[in-house]
Amino acid sequence: MMWRIRQLIHALLFGVLCIGCVEKSDPYPDSSQEDGGEPGTGTALVSISYLKSFYTGYPTFITKDWELQGVVTANDRYGTFPFGLVVQDDTGGIEIKLSGDDLFLTYPIGQPIRVRCQGLVLGAYGGYVTLGSVSADADYQNGFISQTDIPGRLSKRGELKPVLPDTLRFSELEPKHVGCFVAFETVQFVNEELGLAWCDEDSDSNRHLVNPEGDTLLVRTSRYARFADDALPVGSGYVEGILVWFNNSYQLRVIDARNVIVESSRF
Repeated sequence: MMWRIRQLIHALLFGVLCIGCVEKSDPYPDSSQEDGGEPGTGTALVSISYLKSFYTGYPTFITKDWELQGVVTANDRYGTFPFGLVVQDDTGGIEIKLSGDDLFLTYPIGQPIRVRCQGLVLGAYGGYVTLGSVSADADYQNGFISQTDIPGRLSKRGELKPVLPDTLRFSELEPKHVGCFVAFETVQFVNEELGLAWCDEDSDSNRHLVNPEGDTLLVRTSRYARFADDALPVGSGYVEGILVWFNNSYQLRVIDARNVIVESSRF
């Protein structure tokens, strides 16, 4: 029954009937390289994990003619990622920082896209690596790709694909999951936070999930999220979102309140 409910939730969110995970494909179909090695000459399709491996700890300019291809797993529709998209392939996920409004109209969840990376910048904030443009603000290692530049950077590839998360335990989280769509079963919000909203007034906020073993996972909610003022759900059950990393801690960003199914009694 829980599996069926999750299918219906994903169908509502993504506009497609989700009957499987992101389709598996060759991470490097247009490249001569294998297993993450150096791509050949000319335009090369590289995996997300390979691209992220080039981040140096400082703003890292991409000078080679590289492209990545993946499926949109989050966008600005629900306010959790108000300034960009999250894209995932078989090897990992990455947030792409974009200017403009209503990106979801062009890049809905489940949309395969290709991203032209040459001239963009890998940067991190709190250790969370993203892809963007040159930053005009010294406090940030990269900035937002301008609205006029987006059509030349991002191209849609084919029809919407079904997207389902990888279901994990808190103890199974690894760096490779950062930027990816993940889910957790038999979790609930901690007792101390019951009665609170997802988000404090006018401020991004932290809440915490707990499992029966007492392990916790921080949930970070944007003040722009359309469910920010809703009360935290009381029951236990299933929660999914995009896993991020900030200051040596994993964090979950729930895309929409419908990504939470907590209808069982608390444990």
